[in-house]
Amino acid sequence: MEDATAVAQKILDSFKEPLLIDGNHLHVSTSVGIAIYPEDGQDMETLTKKSDASMYYSKGHGQN
Repeated sequence: MEDATAVAQKILDSFKEPLLIDGNHLHVSTSVGIAIYPEDGQDMETLTKKSDASMYYSKGHGQN
């Protein structure tokens, strides 16, 4: 879990700076949901549902 959290934080940090495209600064945000095998599910469908739920929970509480 700690490794997944560290990777997720690196992804979130990479979106902090605006992107420069054709002279325009674009501010992009992202959200990450984490599900861990086998604790959160035994198959891809369950893991995807759990990670989606995690992401929407975070977004609903003002987090990424």
